[in-house]
Amino acid sequence: MQKKKKTPPINFIINLQVYPFDLMISISQSDEQLGRSLDPYGDLPMKEIESCRYPSERCRGRYVMFSTGASLIRLRHLPSTPDDYGILQHEICHVVASVLDSVGMKLKILTSDEAYAYLTQFITKKVYEGMNKYY
Repeated sequence: MQKKKKTPPINFIINLQVYPFDLMISISQSDEQLGRSLDPYGDLPMKEIESCRYPSERCRGRYVMFSTGASLIRLRHLPSTPDDYGILQHEICHVVASVLDSVGMKLKILTSDEAYAYLTQFITKKVYEGMNKYY
């Protein structure tokens, strides 16, 4: 695996606007740094906080939905290759599916697929805007 240039730790929150949830983006944060970022959500069970850890050294992206409805996307490093951007989009897909499922909207072509597409677009835009502040 190719070594990536070290990125300063990045952490920001995206308010999902019409959906009653937040999405935390964590990039290049250690477990300890992420833990401090989660401190304001002090009511999270330890099991959920521990689920934010990467399951292996090879894992480059992680998605977690907390019992509060808030979500986390965690990436080992700032995306810089098509594969990295694919991993980011993969994790965004998990967020969209979980958020819309939690509000009772199942994916159905020609019925709800537009809502899935709009939320994917909205989250992608907000993630890129947040990451661009660190370039």
